[in-house]
Amino acid sequence: MHPHPSHEAIEIAEAILFPLAIPLAEPIRMSSETITHASTVLLKLTDQSGRVGWGETSAAPQMTGETVESLLDDLDHLLSQTKHVRWLSHKQIAPEQSRRARARPSARACQETALLDLISQHLGLPVWRLLTQGQAQPGALPVLRMVSGRTDEEEARDIRAHRDKGIFHWKIKVGLGEVKEDIRRVTYIMSVATDCLVSADANGAWSLAESLTFCKGVEGSGLAFVEQALAPNADLSDWTALRSQTTLPIGLDESVANRADLERFFKAQAMDGASLKLIKLGGIVEGVEALRFLNQSRLGANLACKVAETSLSAAATASIGFAGGGANWGLSLSNQYLCEDICAHPLAARNGVFHADQLGAVGIGIIPDEDRVRSLVSTSHSIRAYSRS
Repeated sequence: MHPHPSHEAIEIAEAILFPLAIPLAEPIRMSSETITHASTVLLKLTDQSGRVGWGETSAAPQMTGETVESLLDDLDHLLSQTKHVRWLSHKQIAPEQSRRARARPSARACQETALLDLISQHLGLPVWRLLTQGQAQPGALPVLRMVSGRTDEEEARDIRAHRDKGIFHWKIKVGLGEVKEDIRRVTYIMSVATDCLVSADANGAWSLAESLTFCKGVEGSGLAFVEQALAPNADLSDWTALRSQTTLPIGLDESVANRADLERFFKAQAMDGASLKLIKLGGIVEGVEALRFLNQSRLGANLACKVAETSLSAAATASIGFAGGGANWGLSLSNQYLCEDICAHPLAARNGVFHADQLGAVGIGIIPDEDRVRSLVSTSHSIRAYSRS
């Protein structure tokens, strides 16, 4: 294994924040909200040599408490406090962020992605290769899709149509109504998706009693796991009780934000796997460490973009998978739900999976079209620009 070549220190000459509002192809209903637009922020960093790096983060009031306005303010603070840093290594990013600013994970992840994009460009490497330390070519990541449709028949058609395109990982949103209806619907979907890996995501909608009713009601259906059955603030003892009283594997999302959380739930025997998102983790590097922990512990691993984000976040999230050893519970590319994306050729599954060679040879893997980005800027917010001076 050879160390990566060195590069000159990177100094940021200009930073621009683009607050975007992108319509979804169709609304996505969850137990706590219905989403019609992607509310996301893109960061463009230009260094002293004219190279450009991009990062993205998204509003998630129900998960992180972040709004577009709070993201812009957090990034404003983070950028102002780090504008004179000379960036030499990806290992420098998190310590500098922690030392200089009180920024939350979403803003840290956005800046880190843009800096990793620049650093890996200077080194002539893709971001995922920078973080694998010379390991072999990674395997493809299975792409996951949410079941779409207003009726049983529409959902069945959606599954069959995309299964013909190679999609075999699916997520069902549950917790919107009565538990008995969720049991009926999931059982029906499983009769259609017999050869697929299917999960049910409650987004924390249920009590322990409701969760047990659901799990026992779908045992034997073939459902792969239930995600975030209990509220994010549920006691660890409730999670332990749930897992001990059902044969259905238990996945976590909103309840875990970092590797320490994963280790705590794993030690308590309260989970079988987890969903990892950049907006929770604080960056790609932390995401790789969390994913490696899941894989080394033989737990289920799902990598997910927030619903919904652009191809930029999709590239960053996929990079975690390629550097961290794969995601057996699937890769959720949420740009597939957008009416339009920030690049001419949005990232997408190829025969149901996503390959490392679908990303660019250097950097984060895609280059946003700035004209497209500017056309998608929210009418409720303004572009913010910063210079080094």
